[in-house]
Amino acid sequence: MAASKNNFFDHVRWLRQAALDAGFELIIAGESLQALLRRGERYWTLQPRFLAKVNGIAQYTPALIDEVTHFAGWLPDRSKRWPAASDKLAFKQWAQQAGLRVPAYGSSTSDDMANVVVKQAASSFGAQIEGPFRSSSQYPIEPSRSEYYERFVDGEIFKVWFWNDAPVCAERDTMPRVTGNGRATFRKLIEERANLMQKIEPSELSHQIDRCAVTLRFFGHALDDVPDRGARQLVEFRYGSPLMHPRGRLLLDMRTNVNPRWDELRAAGPVLYSAIPTESRRDTLFTADAIYDGQHFWWLEMNSHPAVHPLAYPALVANLGAEPTSRSSSTVRQPAPQSAD
Repeated sequence: MAASKNNFFDHVRWLRQAALDAGFELIIAGESLQALLRRGERYWTLQPRFLAKVNGIAQYTPALIDEVTHFAGWLPDRSKRWPAASDKLAFKQWAQQAGLRVPAYGSSTSDDMANVVVKQAASSFGAQIEGPFRSSSQYPIEPSRSEYYERFVDGEIFKVWFWNDAPVCAERDTMPRVTGNGRATFRKLIEERANLMQKIEPSELSHQIDRCAVTLRFFGHALDDVPDRGARQLVEFRYGSPLMHPRGRLLLDMRTNVNPRWDELRAAGPVLYSAIPTESRRDTLFTADAIYDGQHFWWLEMNSHPAVHPLAYPALVANLGAEPTSRSSSTVRQPAPQSAD
């Protein structure tokens, strides 16, 4: 079974094996859930992160608070930030200059664009995304909320984890679709898909159906239409939607996958890595999101503090083990001297 970033035991298994391979002893503190990697007289402390839903808003937290829903992995440093990873518009401007493909976008209220979604420059977890719309005139953006238009791209959703300039793994998700049976309405098919894995709250289901109604309208359909038997229809496009299912996800181990189809991902690594300021570039885990349209990758954003994927631990730990012993780092410490009895 493929490792999952949402499975705490997958994190433990992969970190443990990476530690063994690098000659480390692994200790996990029960109270803080910090992970201690020790070899000889030196040790490295990896800090835990958690995903919580506070007042209905998903966010990362360093503490195991009551609102935590998932474990988000261990990292030696969680303080790195840079402009291209904090602002989606800044990323798009930088990526265009760097030669990466990005969907057409516009941030002016006077922009006249076709086939767009509306996003906010600082939003995350697929929140605050509206659309898709056939015309930008259907949803005037609000500059005070840092909203912007982005060309809608139908394709496969990719989240790629990079350790420094090399991709270590990627998740490929299909955009949620329903298949007609000649009897059920789109509304009914969406409800069935939403409750396929686990029953969701009525309020969340209602919100999801409203979102799907907008997507259906984009394709000329309505919730109460009955699709023909066998007809497949896209109903959602947002990453993290409750309509996305694990069976629609493929995990790519980029350390061993040499399929030339993914050469574009490998080539993007050094380019994306160059967006990080030189002084904080070393030893960095980051993600980049893209849509694959069947021919090319269209880059959407990068994240400086993502959930860690278990497949990233081998590169992370091996890198720590290769550090020169004279290097000074906030994550590398000498044990405090003990007094003699």
